[in-house]
Amino acid sequence: MRRLAPVVVCCLALAVGLTACGGDEEPETAAGAAGAFGGADDCSQLVEETIAARARVLDELGDAGRDDTEQIDAALTSFGGDGPDLAVRYEGLGCDEAFDAAVCAAAEGLEGAGPAARDLVATWAESCA
Repeated sequence: MRRLAPVVVCCLALAVGLTACGGDEEPETAAGAAGAFGGADDCSQLVEETIAARARVLDELGDAGRDDTEQIDAALTSFGGDGPDLAVRYEGLGCDEAFDAAVCAAAEGLEGAGPAARDLVATWAESCA
């Protein structure tokens, strides 16, 4: 089980990070685009939506263990929902390091209940250090 923890943390970090795989279609980048991050008209609102998405993932993870892959997958799916990826919105709104710093500051209050959620919070904290 302990060997699985780094894999789970890595998967969580990758899934919740700013990277994305694109399809053949041109992504929607206009402010006001539909979807999980589409309601943001500026970078400040995108920070709020990002923290709300992270909180949603932590709620969905609940007390999941590191080996509860079905619950982890479902929780990670809730991060972006349907709509533009966070990285697409970040670029479309012209966000910069100030966004990153604001997300890090706002995320300090997030806490995970179970092992998988605590690992994810620790990964976020490490990325902010």
